[in-house]
Amino acid sequence: MKYFNKKNTQNKETTKLPMTGKLKKGFRHYCVAVLAVTMVLGTSVTAFAANDPITVVNNLSDFIFGLIRAVGMILLGFGIVQIGLSLKSHDPSQRANGFLTLAGGVIITFAKEIVQVAKQEVGSSNGEKYWRWYGFDSYVEWCACFVSWCGEQAGLIESGAMPKFSLCENGIDWFKSHGKWQETGGIPSAGSLVFFDWNGDGISDHVGIVEKYEGGIIYTVEGNTGTNIGGNNVRGVWEHSYSVGSATILGYGII
Repeated sequence: MKYFNKKNTQNKETTKLPMTGKLKKGFRHYCVAVLAVTMVLGTSVTAFAANDPITVVNNLSDFIFGLIRAVGMILLGFGIVQIGLSLKSHDPSQRANGFLTLAGGVIITFAKEIVQVAKQEVGSSNGEKYWRWYGFDSYVEWCACFVSWCGEQAGLIESGAMPKFSLCENGIDWFKSHGKWQETGGIPSAGSLVFFDWNGDGISDHVGIVEKYEGGIIYTVEGNTGTNIGGNNVRGVWEHSYSVGSATILGYGII
């Protein structure tokens, strides 16, 4: 009779490795450096526009986005540290948390603002790209599809900051019901959606994205709009400008 000795197969215990003193110090310096650069750049840009209150407000908005990105970079660094420690400790939970933190940092750091997304599309005449993305099988007036596409690319629809809509009136209804509607005559912030009423009947016919406000003029990026090129009206994604008091502006959706 043969006897087989069973080997004791015990799972190796894994212990989550903490950050050492040197590692803590290095990470602390990294965080301070990221925040310091963000603060210096943000305050200097704001200070240069001290004589223009509206520009200061716009710069403060950019500064806030900069702080958010700084937090993303800190999360990015912390995630890398955790992954590195998990390779030594062989702790799967620490590794998983590290990858989750890293992913969150990447999303926050590299998330695009809706204005940046829209400006990258300027000059495109491929409206089909936007209405097919929305889910339509044939041509529709696609200004709202373009705005929604930009919002989706910037992560605003997923976060609940704006709706996905193909009809301007539906977009207005959403902003009003969420307390994020701004009547015409006010000064919009960059990234707000601007709704137009071409016919003066109180019904929105068109929507675009506010790029910036300067000196009483609102600069926009709009889809399904025309511009004159060589004497021809070419429809696509273009930049336009309007007086802040223009009768064609119905109001704004605040993001």
